[in-house]
Amino acid sequence: MSQKEKAAALTSMSVEGRVSAIGTMSKEEKASTLLTMSEKNRAATMSAMSGEEKVSALNSMVNKDRVASLAAMTPEDRFQSLMQMSAADQAAALTAMSDKNKRAVLSSMSPEQRVGVLREMKNEEQKACLGLLSEIERSETFFVMPTAYRAESLSHVVEGERVEIIGSLPNDEKALMLAEIPLKELESLFGAMSLSERTQSLRSLKDDKRAELLITMPPSQRAKELLSLNPVERTGTLKCMPLTEKVSTLVAMSPKDRAEALMAMTERDRQATLGGLQPKERAAALDAMSPKEREISFDGMTLPLRNATLAEMSPQGRAALLAGLSPKERAEILVSLPPTDRVSILSTMGADERAEILEHMTVADRTETLSAMEHPERASAVSEMSPEERTTALSHMSLEEKTATLAAMSPAERANAISAMSSTEAATPTLTLTLTLTLTLTLTLTLTLTLTLIIGSRGSRSHVRH
Repeated sequence: MSQKEKAAALTSMSVEGRVSAIGTMSKEEKASTLLTMSEKNRAATMSAMSGEEKVSALNSMVNKDRVASLAAMTPEDRFQSLMQMSAADQAAALTAMSDKNKRAVLSSMSPEQRVGVLREMKNEEQKACLGLLSEIERSETFFVMPTAYRAESLSHVVEGERVEIIGSLPNDEKALMLAEIPLKELESLFGAMSLSERTQSLRSLKDDKRAELLITMPPSQRAKELLSLNPVERTGTLKCMPLTEKVSTLVAMSPKDRAEALMAMTERDRQATLGGLQPKERAAALDAMSPKEREISFDGMTLPLRNATLAEMSPQGRAALLAGLSPKERAEILVSLPPTDRVSILSTMGADERAEILEHMTVADRTETLSAMEHPERASAVSEMSPEERTTALSHMSLEEKTATLAAMSPAERANAISAMSSTEAATPTLTLTLTLTLTLTLTLTLTLTLTLIIGSRGSRSHVRH
């Protein structure tokens, strides 16, 4: 009997009789006989077969015929038949099905079953199947995938859906997935996320991976992302960045945030980073620190770094910073600044403190600093010096400065200063006499001018009364 005649004879039987007759045939004969039937009769016959007989028949067919046979079955029969096939055969059958049937089968599978089938497909086929799943089904499927395979499969999903899938994973699973995604893809993925999604994803990464990702961003965005992390995560991430990127990130922060980031670092890392900042940026950070933090940071700097930083700091910040140093250290730092800046800082101190710092300067630096002061301030500073230092300071001033300084002193201080000068070898009688005469003339002129003003004032009042 030909296959066609055999099929016609079987079709005239009841479904049960058909199944019984086909059951006696070989696997190949069984498949070829079923394929000669109409789709309706084939579907009815196969539905009545046992699962084992059904799969045996389907496995004997080429994929095209297998798909046609599956399509003719009820959804339940189709699913049950597929579930008894190998993952490779399932993948081949699904690939050739209509989207409607494919979607129905995939939705009926457990997430683990889906993963097994998807792993047997080529990238394009896998992408198409993932696209047919609902957001929940897709997330469930990714959740049970092996980590390395999950990252690869994620690249087949459109960007917006990728973000949703990652967001649906627990933090530990999210971290494992993100760690497997190539940097370029990760950069693109983060660009599609909201700030809260990026923060959540960044926090799930290890410090080195987080730093690697952040340095692909512009400094302003990098700073913004870092500030969304907690202090421990922020510090760990900055530590993993190269110095250039670390510095550019801090520069993009406000002075206050920059100061906080610096103080959270180890001493070694903080000093290296401070050294990489420009003086103005470094000064702004120190100005924003607490006195204790400022002192700690300043202590670790080299003298040239200190000097450059002080030159850019506010007068209040400078004075507060110098207050924690010894007079000798302060003197060393002050002489690196322009004379007007030195005077500005010294003016915030008491006379005795100012005198002590001036005594630690070289004669040339002290003379230059005193010359930049106003007469009363200079007189006050010189008066607080030891007799020897006071004499040395006065002896290096010009006659005009010396006279003005002495004139601004109290009579007792002035007498002591002139007496000390006249007793030194450097002060010749001629110099002392000249100084005394000049000072006397200065004081006389001052007194004459004062009396003139007083008399003139009384005369004006008398004239008014008359």
